[in-house]
Amino acid sequence: MRANEHNFRRAFWIAAVVLMAGLGVQAQETNETTEVMPTPLPPDPAVETPQVPVVIPPHGKPDQPGRPPRASVPGRSDPSEALKDLVREFQVARQAFLEDQKELLQDIRDANAQQRAMIRMQLKDNLKAWLQEQKSQIQELREQAKQIRNNVPSLDPVIKAATDEPR
Repeated sequence: MRANEHNFRRAFWIAAVVLMAGLGVQAQETNETTEVMPTPLPPDPAVETPQVPVVIPPHGKPDQPGRPPRASVPGRSDPSEALKDLVREFQVARQAFLEDQKELLQDIRDANAQQRAMIRMQLKDNLKAWLQEQKSQIQELREQAKQIRNNVPSLDPVIKAATDEPR
């Protein structure tokens, strides 16, 4: 009984798909568009249209005030000027690095096979230098953490508790 019902449903769906496909083809064959696109009327010389200049606004909104200064968070001091300078230096270095990488990628697109190999070697050298710098910075941070732990012994139980707990 189930096999017959299954076969009947399959046949029904196949017939439905064939019927829909046939109707779609027939509709495509008989659908003749009788609509005529209206042609635009020529401008009437008696009616004057004002010439409005096109103004492209500048990027941003110069007529509005800038961002308000950040409100200070209670219990936190504002960052020092030295820290702000450090962040600015980082942003400048980051931007210079990104521009260099962009130039290298553009050069690799325009280069022949030998030049591409040289550029790839340069990119690999850049990556190795960056990885080496990262390793040295991580080592410096570990040494600073050891110094802090040695200089402030009251933090030792807190640090041990934090390292013992699973994340």
